[in-house]
Formats: sequence, structure tokens, C-alpha cells
Amino acid sequence: MRNRTLLLCLTCSLGLGTAHATLTVGKCTSARNPYATISEAIKEAPAYGEIQVCPGTYPEQLTIDKPVTITGLVIEGQPGVTITAPATGLVQLPGLYSTYAQIFADNVGGPVNLSNLTVRAGSFATEYGTFDLSAACNFISDSAGVYFHNARGTLDHLNIVGQYGNLSGSGDPSYEVSNCGNGMEFHNEKGTLVSVRQSAVIQAGFNGIFASAELDADHNIVTVSGPGSTGIWAGGGTIRENLITASSDYKSTGIVGGDLVEGNMVQSAAYGITGATKVARNMLLNNSISIAGGAATENMIYARRTYLDPTSPACQDGAGGSACYLATVGIDLQCSSHADLKNNGIFDVGVGLANVPARESIPASNLFTGDSVISTSCSQ
Repeated sequence: MRNRTLLLCLTCSLGLGTAHATLTVGKCTSARNPYATISEAIKEAPAYGEIQVCPGTYPEQLTIDKPVTITGLVIEGQPGVTITAPATGLVQLPGLYSTYAQIFADNVGGPVNLSNLTVRAGSFATEYGTFDLSAACNFISDSAGVYFHNARGTLDHLNIVGQYGNLSGSGDPSYEVSNCGNGMEFHNEKGTLVSVRQSAVIQAGFNGIFASAELDADHNIVTVSGPGSTGIWAGGGTIRENLITASSDYKSTGIVGGDLVEGNMVQSAAYGITGATKVARNMLLNNSISIAGGAATENMIYARRTYLDPTSPACQDGAGGSACYLATVGIDLQCSSHADLKNNGIFDVGVGLANVPARESIPASNLFTGDSVISTSCSQ
């Protein structure tokens, strides 16, 4: 009886060991039987398993359908882990029309965690042939470095590079082509949280980080430069201590949405921060309209007093004279109540506060220095 019990316990232990096994990709460790590709490891990994990836370049398109953790190993003196498109190009995601992504997590019942990875854009296999992103944007509706569909998780120390197609004519700010390059996209139902921290999205064409539901984003660096692009777009959550650079020439926006937007630096956007429930302790530099909405507390705003209107073709390349230059705005109250408007510093902008509701006073705790106009009032 004792021997049977010991055998049963040993069998259980082996089963648990397999369920929590760590799989290795590459030959940088002493792991026995390492996998040659990340895709093979994902296929063999148990749910909630961990995959460690050796430094190197992996030309793969990853599909994740189970809870898993994928970590790039950091080894001194060696390059990091870079995921590129396969030589044949990225293929369209299943069930998502004309959408392409290099890492795709789809309908996963638990967390997908990614860390220490670089994702670099490559070519796309379309029905018209294989093209780089500049040409492929004429045929596809969406591309992303990372795309989550009904999946939650944490992304830590990711670098997304090259999700921008310089389409013909896009050097002209009046040429409103829709660029399809996104850094990270999270298409989830409300209540599904994704966290992105200490990551970088460099020069995305459309969205740096997009989340249809809750997003916690902190200590990220995001640059966007396409027409109508957005640095971070969130359906809710906390956007904290990120550095976002956009483009006022292309009517880009720094941050859209979020329950709390706090401690960020947003610069060079047409709109700095808009659509947030609360905006607190941010630094906004050289945005055309720094904050849209009245729930603004302890923000610091600096900008030139005018900006070139990017919406008028007659004003491109310096033509049109002074009429093409509009006053910058510190905070646009959008003719709504501003009970949380306090302790902001607004310096040297064209209009300190715009669209202040009629018969409402401006809290004295706000500081204005060098602004051409302190406030404008809404009509009834």
C-alpha cells in the first residue's frame, strides 16, 4: 500500500512539474532540447507556461491562444530579442478583415505577458503581392506590432519599431491619407485590463498604444507622426508618467481618454490631452491646444502663442500670411463646468483659457503669465 501511495505522489509531482515547465528558445542556456522558434514553443507550452527566448532575431508571426509568459533573456554583451516579419511577409489575421499583426493574442482565457522584446515591422503578404508598410497601407486596413483580441495581460520593456508607412504625398500636411501603422492595439470588452509599462513605440503612423477598454500605461515613450495619429488612446484606466511626442502639422493628439491622466509629458501635438476624466500634474509643451476639458489640476503648460493652421491648404509652406496662424490654447473648457480647474500654471500661450461658460468665474488658484488673452467666454 505504501509503495502504491509513493508511486501516486511521484506521478502527481511529475504532472505538476510539466504544467509549470519553462521552455527555452535558442541555445544561450544549458536547457536540454531547446526550441528553434518561438512559434514552436508556444504550440508546446502548457497553459500558464513560461517561454524564455535567447537573444537573436526571429523572423516569425506569433499567434497566442493560451495564457502564457514570453520573456526575452537579457545577457550581457549580447543583442536583445528581436521579432521581425517572416521573409514571405505577415499574413492577415484570422477572422479580422485586412488586419495584420506580428504578435497576435486571440480569445485567451488568462493573462498573456510579454517582456524584453523588440518588434520590428517588415513586409505584408496581401492579395496583390508582398509589400513593405508604405505600399501595403494602400491595401490593408490595419497593422500593429502587438494586437490583443479579447485578451488581457502585461507588456513590460517592449520596443515597437517601424510601424509607419511614408505614403506618397504624406509629406504635405493637407494630404489626409489614413496611415495604418499602430504600435500596440488591445480590442477588449469593458473590464478587461491590459498594462503597458516601460516600453517604447517609435514613430507609429496612427496609434502608438490603443485600448478599447481599460489600460494602465506608465513610464512609456511614444512618438506618432501620421495624419490624425494618437499617442495613447484608452477607454479607461490610468495613464501615468509617459513621454509622448506627436505632430501638430498632422493634427496628432497626445492622449485621448483615461480615467486618470497624471504626470505625463506631452509635446508638439494639435491636442495635448482630451477626453480624460481627470487630468493632473502633467507637463504640456508646445501643443496647439494643450488640454480639452475642465477637470484639470496642477498642470504646467507652455507653448508658442500661435501655430500654423494645418487644416487649410492655402496656409501650407508659409503661404497665406498671418491669417493662417491661430492662437494656441492652454485649456479649452469646451463650454462645460470646470469645478476641478485649479492650481494650473499657463505660460506664454495665445489664449490661457478658452470657451469658459458664461457667468462662471475662473478659480484664483490658476496662474497665468505672458498669455495674450486669459479667457474667452461662451455664448448662451
